[in-house]
Amino acid sequence: MTNPAINKAENSGKKKATGRPFTKDNKATGEKDSRINRRGRLVSDMTALKKEYQKVWSEIMFVEAMDENGRPILDKKTGKPKMVPALDEVTGEKLTRLTARLRVSTSSRNTQEFQTALAYAFGKPKEEIEGNLKGEIVLRIVREETKKTDGD
Repeated sequence: MTNPAINKAENSGKKKATGRPFTKDNKATGEKDSRINRRGRLVSDMTALKKEYQKVWSEIMFVEAMDENGRPILDKKTGKPKMVPALDEVTGEKLTRLTARLRVSTSSRNTQEFQTALAYAFGKPKEEIEGNLKGEIVLRIVREETKKTDGD
């Protein structure tokens, strides 16, 4: 004969759920289960990181000040080279980290970096991948020529 005290739910090895029990959405009253996250994961931590990156990329670059002979100008107090804001050779404005990095990528010998710079500037070219029964894969890049009008 089985002991009724042994077969109870408290002794079955299952833990009793803590907190509020699950309730279905009530269509009549419009009440919804508040435990369900309907807005998705909060990404407030990523926005802070994004702001920090934007701050770093907008910082002004500094270079060593040089005299007429190309020698660094030293600070009289510290004896270290004097730092001045870097100027953009094209516009004459102060050079930011982002602008400097973009200039490097556009003149890079690394083809992947150069292709990425072109894709961001002018858009990625359309690529088509075809297969045939021989097991060969053919990659064809289609370039569309844009016609310029007199107004452009």
